[in-house]
Amino acid sequence: MLTKRLGKKQIVVNVYLDTDCVLALVKDSDRLKEPVQNRIKDEKGLLTSVLTVVECRLVLLRENTPEEMFRIEKTLKDWKIKLIPLDEKVLKKSKQLMHKHDFLGTFDALHIATAINQNEKTLSTDHIFAIIPGLNVIDPRD
Repeated sequence: MLTKRLGKKQIVVNVYLDTDCVLALVKDSDRLKEPVQNRIKDEKGLLTSVLTVVECRLVLLRENTPEEMFRIEKTLKDWKIKLIPLDEKVLKKSKQLMHKHDFLGTFDALHIATAINQNEKTLSTDHIFAIIPGLNVIDPRD
């Protein structure tokens, strides 16, 4: 479990899950399923964006696996993953990130902005995330 010491107290560090990690949990078969499950099994304070649900639906529909698509919300509930809404603060931060890093796409910028605004560690295999200052990325395969 990721924790920080704050004086004599130990506090839980929240972990933001990127879409690739949530998809691994939802899908019947995924190369990241076991690494993600092992990485988060003892974690408390798991978070993701409502955008993750949208992206998962798009991917699973594209892959023609509607039965998996209907499992997204149940999977989030089973793993106690809290949904973070998109708000004006996230939109503003994502715009700043896209201006500063012209290689960022809209979805990545929104995920990164959400994670930064939540001051979270981020579980992702996306190599782009690792080069963004202020984002603490953990690859579940490590």
